[in-house]
Amino acid sequence: MNCRIEALDHPDWLAFDLDPSSGKFADAAKAAKILQKILNDLRIRSYPKTSGGKGLHVFIPLRHGPNQERVREFAHHISQEMASRSPELITLQMSKSKRRGRVFVDWLRNAFGQTIVVPYSIRRRPKAPISTPLHWDEVDPRLEPSFFNLLSFERRLRGKDPWTDFWKYPQLLPTAK
Repeated sequence: MNCRIEALDHPDWLAFDLDPSSGKFADAAKAAKILQKILNDLRIRSYPKTSGGKGLHVFIPLRHGPNQERVREFAHHISQEMASRSPELITLQMSKSKRRGRVFVDWLRNAFGQTIVVPYSIRRRPKAPISTPLHWDEVDPRLEPSFFNLLSFERRLRGKDPWTDFWKYPQLLPTAK
């Protein structure tokens, strides 16, 4: 979950779950770049990772303060902005039949009791992919997320962890406009 037991109504992080209805990681990567631009414009530091499937997750470490409702409202606002910038690529439709091949931005993960795959989780899928933290410059439509798997991951661990400073930069949420 997004909080600790001693502060259940105050999330430690916010997440966007980018789920490509097309089944193409490339679509999730394109949506993530739109999200990155919006967050950068707001001066919000964010951290992408593969989901271990065809999607992407983008996390924002939060400074203690906003409650679950405020975090969820902010995530919804940003998701709406993503969809307005690229309606042919991005949707907020939960119904799979209404997504029409677009990337579903699941902002609803930002609520008490909601879960999301944690970094470095091995997924029970063909090739045993691992949910892998990425540098933003690695988020590319040509990336094949199954490259990060149980057999190849030791090499990845020898490099610098892209999220090494995740907890160094907890952030306040700006006021949504």
